[in-house]
Amino acid sequence: MSKAVSRTLLVASACVLLGVSPNISSAQSTAGSPNDLPQFATGDNKTDANVTVSDVLQWARQEVEGLQKNVTDYSSTLVSRERVDGKLGQYETVFVKIRHQPFSVYAYILGPDSRKGNEAIFVEGKNDNQLLVHTTGVLGKLFGTLTLDPVGSMAMKDRRHPITELGMRDMCRGLIHLLESDRCQADCKVRILRGAKINQRPCTCIEIWHPVRREGCPFCRVRIFIDDKLKLPTRYERYDWPETPDGNPELVEEYTYVDIRLNNGFNDAEFDPRNPNYAFP
Repeated sequence: MSKAVSRTLLVASACVLLGVSPNISSAQSTAGSPNDLPQFATGDNKTDANVTVSDVLQWARQEVEGLQKNVTDYSSTLVSRERVDGKLGQYETVFVKIRHQPFSVYAYILGPDSRKGNEAIFVEGKNDNQLLVHTTGVLGKLFGTLTLDPVGSMAMKDRRHPITELGMRDMCRGLIHLLESDRCQADCKVRILRGAKINQRPCTCIEIWHPVRREGCPFCRVRIFIDDKLKLPTRYERYDWPETPDGNPELVEEYTYVDIRLNNGFNDAEFDPRNPNYAFP
């Protein structure tokens, strides 16, 4: 086997182990173990009448603008699960640092155990706009830091979204993209559920759904949860149409941000693989 082929196989193996999702060192995370997944209730079923898709779009656009204007950076623990190629994956827990200008991400995987300790960094306009990743164990020692196209096949393996779309701001942008389609707006219903909770924090849930299946629309139901104190979107769920007429909608993706710490004053060192607090080779 040639060295080139050997390296390609090992790089591919590293990407499988990595996810390739951003990681953060456990020493820096105040979050619990990967088993400490968010718990949430569906609320007290009190709804607000006459809420429309246009109202939700207006809110989402204001959130994007507010996050851009008022939040320079934040750290959080992201718990996510995605359906890829028809298969719903396991939960992944990642500690993240995110800065809006320039858009920067440092991430450290907390779970599952098979990928725990892997790290990734992306900084818009630096490192040729490439994703820097490394894995733990033998592969990390052999090959050190890998440079990947953030939207390439290796970085996107078993993923629905690239690291360039990570964060609460892009969560709102994704919702806007879904709802702007005229096809999706037709017959669309909206309700507001108050009294929801995520990790015991009071939230308000916006739920958008179609009572009748609409071909070509990329969702059956969408829910987004807004933290009542932070006034920020902290959880997003998207469901596809059920496989059978009497079946339940199928979860496509869910993302929950917990332990959010805003405006930390992150500088370039927080997104530099040479940071001594990180484990990049």
